[in-house]
Amino acid sequence: MQRLEPIIALIALVVAVLVAFGVYHLVYTAPQQKVYAEHCPPLPEMKEVMIAKSIINTGDAIADAVVYEKWPLSNLGTEFYVKNQVTHEQLKSLIARRIINQG
Repeated sequence: MQRLEPIIALIALVVAVLVAFGVYHLVYTAPQQKVYAEHCPPLPEMKEVMIAKSIINTGDAIADAVVYEKWPLSNLGTEFYVKNQVTHEQLKSLIARRIINQG
């Protein structure tokens, strides 16, 4: 029985090394997928719209709490304010009449 213990330990070590080698090759040397840009649809037309960068409470000034983000033109509604639709001077004078959520 004493002669089998080193053999069993050697077999376990070889199996552990083989499993580690297999996992390494599965995880780190996976084949890279090619991206074919010619098969991608074109990007939609975008406009920059006003978005609240944080929650704006009733009575807060709006000017410091908004940013402009690109938005698909096909999803623009009348409720969106497009960049340059409101001047910075007008924006400074606006105060929230109700809570405006972020985003």
